Amino acid sequence: MKHFQRLCTALAVLLAAGFVAFAVYPAPANALLSYVLPEAKISGSEGVQIVVQVFDSYLEEDAALQSGIDFMAISPQGLPELTDAEREEITAHFEEKLGVEVLWATHDDLIAQGRAEEMFIPRGVLFSFNAPPNGIGVIITVDGVKYRSGLGADFFTSTLKFSGGQWVLDSTFMTAIS
Repeated sequence: MKHFQRLCTALAVLLAAGFVAFAVYPAPANALLSYVLPEAKISGSEGVQIVVQVFDSYLEEDAALQSGIDFMAISPQGLPELTDAEREEITAHFEEKLGVEVLWATHDDLIAQGRAEEMFIPRGVLFSFNAPPNGIGVIITVDGVKYRSGLGADFFTSTLKFSGGQWVLDSTFMTAIS
């Protein structure tokens, strides 16, 4: 019984010390989870799953932005690391879905190719991630953009969950529109 009382006292002291430390030095909300769950790592076919699902969800929103286009551009900046074969898989998916050429190019690349102006892409639409997908454990978020012009752009946040051995789109919502 004496050992049990000592154990309870020790636990109470540790909990109180942890509470004081947390109150004095509050951590970001996800920092506590990171001690338990590993950071989500995205690679290989997972990157393909994420890019396809997220950009497919963007196509469903504000369809006017992709009407009358000759090409879809995908900016490689902010995407997960992808091999040439994985890029080809994504390219084939969207070429089949949209019936247009798919390019891997940034906005600056499109301007250099004469396919875009500073604030307008007359015959195409550019899809991009603002940063690589990030998250903890089995949930990741992606912030991205579907851009046609300064007055024709949609900004999104998507959430994906790891389920059944793959990343599955849970939700996409538009955070801003111009």
